[in-house]
Amino acid sequence: MYLVISLITIIFIVFILCFFLQNYLVVTFGKDVLSMDEYLYFNYGYINYPKTIFFMAGIFVILIGLVFLLNYIVKKKIFISKAKKIILIIFISLSIISLLVFTAFFLPAHCGLNFCHYKEAKNVKSISSMESEQSISFIGIGDTQMTYFAGDKTLTRKRLKDNRQIIKMINLLVSKIKNNDNSNLIFGNDTAKELFNNSKQNLIGLVNPGDIVQMTSAAGHIFNVNNLGIYEYFYNNNPEDKGLLNLSTYEVLGNHGYDPSYKFAKFLNYPAKKAIIRRNTKRKYIVNSDSNGNYSCDFGKLHMIFINLHLSEESMNDLSDKPKTNLKFLKDDLSKFHSKLNNNTGTHRWCIVTHDYNGEFSNNNISKIISNYKDNCVAILCGHVHPRNLISRRFDNNDSSKKSYILPSPAGGNNDEITYFVFNNITRKFNTLKIIYKNEIFNITQVV
Repeated sequence: MYLVISLITIIFIVFILCFFLQNYLVVTFGKDVLSMDEYLYFNYGYINYPKTIFFMAGIFVILIGLVFLLNYIVKKKIFISKAKKIILIIFISLSIISLLVFTAFFLPAHCGLNFCHYKEAKNVKSISSMESEQSISFIGIGDTQMTYFAGDKTLTRKRLKDNRQIIKMINLLVSKIKNNDNSNLIFGNDTAKELFNNSKQNLIGLVNPGDIVQMTSAAGHIFNVNNLGIYEYFYNNNPEDKGLLNLSTYEVLGNHGYDPSYKFAKFLNYPAKKAIIRRNTKRKYIVNSDSNGNYSCDFGKLHMIFINLHLSEESMNDLSDKPKTNLKFLKDDLSKFHSKLNNNTGTHRWCIVTHDYNGEFSNNNISKIISNYKDNCVAILCGHVHPRNLISRRFDNNDSSKKSYILPSPAGGNNDEITYFVFNNITRKFNTLKIIYKNEIFNITQVV
């Protein structure tokens, strides 16, 4: 009996340690950053509850069963040789130890073994009905780089607070839009007001061009806090998942997903990439995707192509590994939607969201791929350099209206500015608004 009590106590301690030992940072940083209730909710509830049920109802029962089996073999006389009995005892003991190690690693992990559940978005207009609307809109912010790192408490506090503040700002704006409340909205001119008012009821979501977390390998385990889980809790796939943001989120991978200093990420097959692939199964307006996390969506008559990290592999030589199929996906996607994107008769326009754009449209390989579609490309959205404010640049010398936008980044200290993009389905014009929230006032100006 003492053997059973001892082993069950050890199992119980391992499970308790999974819940609380790795979460000491929550207490260290204080409730104003992230409360213990929040951490436990998104790591063991939220989209992670299938994982938790699997371990609690499955592994825990198996472990207890093995303990009682071991006790029976040790205490009772069974009709096998002593050597076989010893081998059986060793085998069961190793099985218990292995399952405990397995539990310690995967129970705290974000979507451990891919056991997680995203909900379907509700009350979503169809792609065809969105095409008939006058305008659609979406919000852009740059690198979020969520982090929860004991080695740099100052960075952790600032990063989480800045991201939380941006989300608070966006949620307040979404609330005003839903309630048709224009109080505390100040417009730079009548054009900005018209663009905002004509598109606000079709606000599709938030676009984030990469570096969603500081340490991509930190998918959460007994030795590492769950940074990726924090990102998914802050920037939920859809509001129905009940994270902090009241909008759907569309993201790509940045260099922190492939950074050579985070070699453990490669061992885990890049947890952030797997998260994007999982999220794609429930994403709104998605029309195409591949097995490496590239995908595309139709927002009204704007076709948006999400490409991980860079368009060209030449830009990725300093990484320990490279995202695969980027150019293939771009080529295949443009070809798949050729009839509505081509230069001559295309009814739609398209844009690219990628992490770091370095003028790759002039690259020979890429220029060949996009040559039949380039006239209808209206924008390139990117991040990487962590600007405090929006940076816009021309990417086509023949058309001053075509620009790449480096979005203001929470990782750069931005906590009060978002970029609001408007696409007119009738004129096919792509417009940009800058929204700054200070002193409880939204200042909305047009970017030209």
